[in-house]
Amino acid sequence: MTAGHFGAELSALQRNSACWWGTLAGYAARLLPVCDAAVNASDEAIRPRIRDSRGVARAFVGDYAGAIEDFRAYIAQPADVSGVPRREAWVVQLQAGQNPFTRDELNRMLLDF
Repeated sequence: MTAGHFGAELSALQRNSACWWGTLAGYAARLLPVCDAAVNASDEAIRPRIRDSRGVARAFVGDYAGAIEDFRAYIAQPADVSGVPRREAWVVQLQAGQNPFTRDELNRMLLDF
């Protein structure tokens, strides 16, 4: 891994952190460009995990189709296979036009972090 590659990956992870925590703090709409930048700066190895974070932000702003796309990318190449059933349930709810991120689900996500 070159220094430039490491720097790009770190930048993607830093942006992803801002995307994730900012979304959970209620700033998804303002941070969606940061989420997009995190995905664009990521390499193939970490992109599904970063798309997972962007999927949460997209759901928060009402972009359910985009959220479904991101969660499916995570499901296809999960960072942690134990998280797949939860993402599959989110996709089902989003397809039904429901935002799965209730207060209880958000609390569960924070506890799992």
